Amino acid sequence: MKQNLHQPLDVAKGLDHLLTDLPSEVIVLHSPSGIIHYVSHLGALIFGASSSLVGRSLIDRFHPDDQERVRQTFSEAALNATTIPPMTVRVVGDGGEIRWVVLFTVAVKDGAGKIIELHSTMRDVTQQIQLRDRIVEYDTLAFTTNELAKVGGWYHDIDTGFTFWTDELRAMYEVDEQFVPTGDSIRGFFTQEDFDRMINAMSLASTSDQPSVLEVPAHLSGRRIKWMRVFFSVDRREGNTSRIYGATQDITEIKEREQELERLVRELTHQRDRLEEFSHLVSHQLRAPLTNLTSLVSLLRDTSDDDERLKLENTMIDAVGGLERTLEEIGEAVRIRNMVAPKHEKIYVRDLVLSVKAQLAQSIRDSEATIEIDTDDVPVVDYPAVYLESILRHLVSNALRFAHPERSPVVSVSTYLDEDDDFVLEVKDNGLGIDLGRHGDRMFRLGSTFHRSSSGRGVGLFMVKTMVESLGGEINVQSSPSESTIFTIALHKHRAEEVE
Repeated sequence: MKQNLHQPLDVAKGLDHLLTDLPSEVIVLHSPSGIIHYVSHLGALIFGASSSLVGRSLIDRFHPDDQERVRQTFSEAALNATTIPPMTVRVVGDGGEIRWVVLFTVAVKDGAGKIIELHSTMRDVTQQIQLRDRIVEYDTLAFTTNELAKVGGWYHDIDTGFTFWTDELRAMYEVDEQFVPTGDSIRGFFTQEDFDRMINAMSLASTSDQPSVLEVPAHLSGRRIKWMRVFFSVDRREGNTSRIYGATQDITEIKEREQELERLVRELTHQRDRLEEFSHLVSHQLRAPLTNLTSLVSLLRDTSDDDERLKLENTMIDAVGGLERTLEEIGEAVRIRNMVAPKHEKIYVRDLVLSVKAQLAQSIRDSEATIEIDTDDVPVVDYPAVYLESILRHLVSNALRFAHPERSPVVSVSTYLDEDDDFVLEVKDNGLGIDLGRHGDRMFRLGSTFHRSSSGRGVGLFMVKTMVESLGGEINVQSSPSESTIFTIALHKHRAEEVE
């Protein structure tokens, strides 16, 4: 029987297909310089060559940026006769298409141990590389999106009680990977009321087709607060409602902008109200002296008696002086309202009180007043001296002006820290007092006066309140008619500290 000479070759081709089709690998035998001796049948698909590759340069089939690496790999394999660790490189087809392959190269020896050629195996990993790049892109996009939107993800398994937090969420709450999110540990970030609201929102999400959204403040270390917008949802695609999914967004900056906007609206409203008060004050304070001057001028014009004219002229001088003082007080009120707060400086409170006492020395002597000073608790502060001095001068001056007629004035000035560790300045007197039931709601309004015989024009307390508020503080008053008045000023914006 005649032997089929093509049968061994056919069997070899079949084995070649069997061995190379399964792993999608290409086998290439080539010289150390890269000239191809043999290439398996998938070579044309990977290299994209339309003609035979035998006799052509294998190195030329790689991307220009990878050719030198491949050349060095072939040289090292031929020189050392060792297996070279796999490397990932790009091959370029005849049409310019690029495919990624993992390249393995080993030396092939003859019976005498001489290297006769190199054996390179290439596995097409283009899809894997593309998938990897896409995953990296998605991961980068997700990370960038989370960073820009300040969003972190989480889920809670109702059946097991297990809660998972993403790294972004941990960063938002400023905890590391050692932190275990449980009901108790998460509760530590919120007040009990807000935590209960979150539990209710989670329960609502588990029974509703609509996600729940909640905004809550989270309390971090150092008494800092971050506002969180928390989304609660249930994945119902497989009918399982035991797992709550959610996202948490850091909306602190948004909340701060909202609060700043609300503050500006309040400030503008306050400024408008004060402008109306100021307009009323100017109208009210100027109307009486101008009417008085008009009447005096008319009387002066109608009289021919020298003594009467002299009396009217003196009265006019007094009226003009009063008008001048009124204009000065109005001008000071405007200046205080528009003043940019001076810089803070080291102040010894006792020395400041003594300075005010010296300025009011004549009034103190005339009224036989006693000024008591107790600044032992907070002897030194850091505030604008011009403001504190003006505040003290107005309050002490008022205490002397509205002294009780049946007793000598006693004015006490003291300092201390309240329960919030804020600096408090207190001025107490034993004078006429103020009926807060009648006047409390307009205590610090422009033009407000509280005693019928008063020569005041209702400017001083308005300016005191303006200066206190410009320092970020607040002023309160307690008073009993005919007994005493206590003004308490708490300055929150800058804590009282002894300046070295």
